[in-house]
Amino acid sequence: MAGILDAVGGAKKRNDVFVLIWLMNKGCFQPYCLLADAKTLDRAAYNPNEETPLFKGSKHFLGTVVTKTKEFEDAGTPVRTISLVFSDGGDNASGRVRSGDVASIVSDMLRRENHLIFGFGVEDGVTDFKQVFSEMGIPDEFIMVSSGDSKEVRRRFNLFSQSAKTASQNAASFSKVAMGGFGNNP
Repeated sequence: MAGILDAVGGAKKRNDVFVLIWLMNKGCFQPYCLLADAKTLDRAAYNPNEETPLFKGSKHFLGTVVTKTKEFEDAGTPVRTISLVFSDGGDNASGRVRSGDVASIVSDMLRRENHLIFGFGVEDGVTDFKQVFSEMGIPDEFIMVSSGDSKEVRRRFNLFSQSAKTASQNAASFSKVAMGGFGNNP
């Protein structure tokens, strides 16, 4: 997590970057704040032994992104968002919320062409993350799956971090990442 914040911290417009961190099983961990004020996710906050309401959490997280985007747009401020849905397990606690509910939000966001939404799954031996994220509406080129090996997870997070940093540079860079997904860097 710190690697993502550090990478985006190297962007030209870093002082214009807002961060929101949402934990699927706990809700909002870091309300929207400037990048420089963001706290990093630590082991105390992240507990991989709990339930994973992947669809419900993603719906709330992306809904919060949409709401904040509208606030900025209503104030006349152009907005581009980069969202990462990260999971180390398949959905097992979303109640009535289904992948299609998330897909509807993702579709609306992507249609506006000012949102990038990535899905990153860490293999759990059960979940087909490519299928799950695809059912959530995330385009294939924006889906990444990693083994549970910590070095591999860090390497893949770094790839996302670089994509996010590139996309945050300017409108042309954002469009370039939008056309290629993970790893579409200069």
